[in-house]
Amino acid sequence: MLYQLFYSVSSATDRGTLAQLRNLINRRSVTGAEAVKNSLRAHQDFLDDVLDAHIVTAALQHFGMETRTSRPEKNKPPPLLMLAGRDRQHAWVKSQALEVLETYVKMKDESHAMLSASLQDVVVLEEQAHKFQNMLTGGNMSAII
Repeated sequence: MLYQLFYSVSSATDRGTLAQLRNLINRRSVTGAEAVKNSLRAHQDFLDDVLDAHIVTAALQHFGMETRTSRPEKNKPPPLLMLAGRDRQHAWVKSQALEVLETYVKMKDESHAMLSASLQDVVVLEEQAHKFQNMLTGGNMSAII
């Protein structure tokens, strides 16, 4: 469905279109809507890469960064955040993610609420993964239960 809506060979010279990006990164295995069924993985990987690039770009803009390795010039983490508890760290990251969404992604209110709930689910999953990792590395088994 995405390819039918957003991919057109005729837009290959238009900056930022899927066809132009496909040519820019030389994804010859991606050929548009009619070929998705025959090479689903290649098309899915391409869309994942494009989405990742847009997310990273939005985050760089939000933090006023030139590259992924530069330091934030805007929306800097509070001092000593690394010493705060995981809940405080997650709350700050979530607030920044929501600001990026509000600024760079135009979403309807119900989509925004659904994404917010999904972010909370991710936090829970990360906490469970952390507990599981502790168990594997010799942590207390009772922390899991």
